[in-house]
Amino acid sequence: MNPSNGSNRLNIELGSPINVQFPSEDIRFPFFLIGMDIDRTLIAKPQPSPVLNRLIVEGREVIIRYLSFGRVFGFRSCIQGHIVRPFRMVFLSYPEKLETINLRRKERIYCFLPAYLTIDGASVAGMVVDLSEGGCRWVCQGDQMGDRKAPNINASIQMAFPLPGECGVMQCMVIVRNISQEAGQVKIGLSFFNLEPESLKKIQRYVTEAKQFQQGIG
Repeated sequence: MNPSNGSNRLNIELGSPINVQFPSEDIRFPFFLIGMDIDRTLIAKPQPSPVLNRLIVEGREVIIRYLSFGRVFGFRSCIQGHIVRPFRMVFLSYPEKLETINLRRKERIYCFLPAYLTIDGASVAGMVVDLSEGGCRWVCQGDQMGDRKAPNINASIQMAFPLPGECGVMQCMVIVRNISQEAGQVKIGLSFFNLEPESLKKIQRYVTEAKQFQQGIG
């Protein structure tokens, strides 16, 4: 991460997803930011996970990351306390400074492509709603998941989707980077893994042509 300009103001809406990482754990846990007292406290609601029962301890240091306008912002924080009623809320210290990573090194286009993820051995239908040569965002209605649980962060799964102008369906492996659930939808951010050179060229070509069209050039 690169140092920011020194500001510690969070440019994030309440209700937005954040990732919380405990230094002793390799995985990141999805939370939602539900409140803040600027310069003092952040209030976050974790998604249910039995592992968190032993990790959420007052005084424990954590690393917070969130996405805003194409950049990942990160900062170190400390658990100030937590409650379990009316639902679990975790109180986190407000950041002293932010660090950033620019994610928009690759062209990303908005699209609406039918796509299937293999989850728990079954094919789940959804839509790719944005795409770059590095990855995509896949969305489905919550009821399409059935009884299946969403895949874990950093899990490697199979994906199949067509590209307009190309023959057949593209099969590839993707890695789960983030997951959110809102308005009855499941949204999963994915990055491509070991993409074949020819498949990469097809995606690059489609992204370039679609970008030109969306900008009114093509």
